[in-house]
Amino acid sequence: MQFIPDEDGPAEIVATLRDALAPGSYLIASHVTNEHNVAGSAAGERAYQRSGVPLHMRDSAEFADIAFTGMHLLPPGVVLVSEWRAGTGPLPLANEVNCYGGVARKP
Repeated sequence: MQFIPDEDGPAEIVATLRDALAPGSYLIASHVTNEHNVAGSAAGERAYQRSGVPLHMRDSAEFADIAFTGMHLLPPGVVLVSEWRAGTGPLPLANEVNCYGGVARKP
């Protein structure tokens, strides 16, 4: 989703995928963010764009809305991807991760 600009309708694209899923199916998604490292993320975004690859950072709420509307999020919800394996060792700092992830089940 981070490669789909707002004007191309990422929410509509993902809704088409969600609608095609059978009840009980799971959707796993991740998305980059600039919420925890604005300067570093801006540099990364510029590098992608210089290479001709559109990159669009979104916050956790935007990502959750695009990816998981109408689905049941599994714990721990939309969190930094490193938190999905919490308890397996020391976690990196949020500004070292900059990527949200989530898993949801279609009712």
